[in-house]
Amino acid sequence: MVPSNGIPQDKQEFGTYTASLKKAHSDFLSGDFAQMAQNAGASYVAEKNVIETVFIGLPYSVSCEDALVWPIGHEAELSPIDQSVVLHNLLVASGRKLSGELVTFRQFRKVGRAGGPAGKEEGDEFARIYTGQPALLDKLLEVYPGKRSNHGDASIEILALPRLPLTIVLWEGEDNIIPPSCNILMDSTAGDYLPLEDLSAIGPFALEKFVELANNGFKIKNKR
Repeated sequence: MVPSNGIPQDKQEFGTYTASLKKAHSDFLSGDFAQMAQNAGASYVAEKNVIETVFIGLPYSVSCEDALVWPIGHEAELSPIDQSVVLHNLLVASGRKLSGELVTFRQFRKVGRAGGPAGKEEGDEFARIYTGQPALLDKLLEVYPGKRSNHGDASIEILALPRLPLTIVLWEGEDNIIPPSCNILMDSTAGDYLPLEDLSAIGPFALEKFVELANNGFKIKNKR
């Protein structure tokens, strides 16, 4: 569906994040790098003038000279949307200790594309591929480091950001009655580590990457 302004929704969203990324660059470069890293649970490496962090389980380096985000030891480059999320995390992180209380993704998400709940399509596709397939979950965790968890019929936990773990829970459903499904749990402090708009998108971002990974033979394809 094309909105009344004639610009497809996905291109509007990309444009919004590109503008957001420019502002995030400016705000980041004028900030206190060591303090931002400490609050986010990342590491400021003074001799390299970078902040080393994590995004969807993989390590990245944020340059304190130009605010660009680069992969560390792998080839999974980040799109402008992903880079803006990494920078927003550094800019808003409060340093609050994780509570250990898991809450549903619904408490954070907004209305997504086409007016539906954010992450519905990604969640259905993730469940279709990974439900009842423990070997595939193990392959996923080999590429995006994380761990198995004890929720639902199967679950995994992966750090979306250093202090923002995502717990992805799979439910097998019932044959011909209830299809397989998944939902996302976050620590109740998640709102201390991302703005609401990014928080509502981080789960779908992760699921989209994991679906793409399976479709690509469990090899990372650059740029989402």
